[in-house]
Amino acid sequence: MSDTSQGPGWWIASDGKWYPPESAPAPAPPPPAPPGVPPTPEPSVEEGKPSRPWWQKWWVIAIAVVVVGVILAGIFASPEDTEDADDAVEVAAEPTEAAAEEPTAEPTEAPAEEPTETPAEEPTAEPTEAPVEEPTETPAEEPTAEPTEPTAVPDDGCRYLGVDSFGDMQVEMTATSPFDEMTDLAIDYALADGDGVRFATSFTSVEDVRPGETVQIPTDSLESLPGDVDESQIDCSILSIEDFGFGSPTAAAPSDSCEYVGVDNFDDMQVRIDVVSPFDDVADLIITIGVYNSDGIRFATPVEFIDLVEPGEAIRADVDTLDSIPSGVEPDGISCEVLSFDQF
Repeated sequence: MSDTSQGPGWWIASDGKWYPPESAPAPAPPPPAPPGVPPTPEPSVEEGKPSRPWWQKWWVIAIAVVVVGVILAGIFASPEDTEDADDAVEVAAEPTEAAAEEPTAEPTEAPAEEPTETPAEEPTAEPTEAPVEEPTETPAEEPTAEPTEPTAVPDDGCRYLGVDSFGDMQVEMTATSPFDEMTDLAIDYALADGDGVRFATSFTSVEDVRPGETVQIPTDSLESLPGDVDESQIDCSILSIEDFGFGSPTAAAPSDSCEYVGVDNFDDMQVRIDVVSPFDDVADLIITIGVYNSDGIRFATPVEFIDLVEPGEAIRADVDTLDSIPSGVEPDGISCEVLSFDQF
C-alpha cells in the first residue's frame, strides 16, 4: 500500500491508497444474459490495450481501396479500353513488344483528318452569290409599263353611220394597233355637232389585236341622237387607243384553222373552227376569232367558249358570230382566223 502508484498494475482503492497488482480483487462476473441471446464475447487484451475491430485494421482498408478502384475502372472503361486491357494482360510477360507497338497507333489518326475539312469548304460559298444576281433584275422590267398610255390617232379613223331601230347612234372606227405585242385595244371616240361642239363621248374595245393590225369596228354608242343636233353634220373622231389587256393570251398555232360558212336565218355570220388545246391541264377554253374583209381588215371578233377540254385535245366547233355582214363588205371576200386561246 502506498500514497502514490509504484508502477504498472498498481490500483487505487476507495480509501485513496494505491495497492500492488497481486492484491487486486477479482473482477465481478458479468450479469447473466437473457434467454435466447448469446453471451457477449470478452474483448481480447494485448499488453494492457484493447484490440481494434477488424474494419479499422490497415490491411482491410488497403484491400477495400484496391477493390473499389478496380470496380470503378471496370464501370467507366469503354469496350475498347477493356479490350486493350485484356491485350495488355496477355502480353504482360513480353514487355518489350507492347512498348514498341502502342505509341505508333495513336499519333497517326488524329492529326491526319482534322486539318483537311474546315479550310477547304468555307471560302467557296460566299463569293459566288451576291455579285452575280443583283444587276440583272431592276433594269429589265421597268420599260414595259409605258405602252399602256393613250396613243393619239388621226381624226379620219371614225365615221358616223346613223341610228338603229332603238334610236341609238352607230359609228364605225378604223384603227391600227400601235403596240409591239398582241393585246386588247380600248378605243375612245367623240361625237361633235356642225359647230364642233362635242355632245357625246364613248369607247369600244377589240380583243387580241396583233402588232400593226388594222381593225374596222361598227360600234353602238348606246346614246340617242339629241333633238337639236343636225344628223348630217355629225363628226366622229378617235381620241386615243389604249392597251386594254388584262393577261397574256396564248397565240393560236398555224395548224388551228377557221372557215367562213355563211349566214343563218338571222343574217348572223357562221364560221367553223378546228383547234387543239395548247394547255397542259384540263381547261375551259376561250377561243378568240377574227373575221376579215377582202382587204384583210378585221371587222368582227367573235368569241367561243368550250368547257373541260383535255390537254392536246382536238376540237371542231361551229360558231355563231352574232354579227351581221357590214354594208360594203362582199360575202365572197370574207375570211376568218383563230387568234388566241385563254382559260376561264
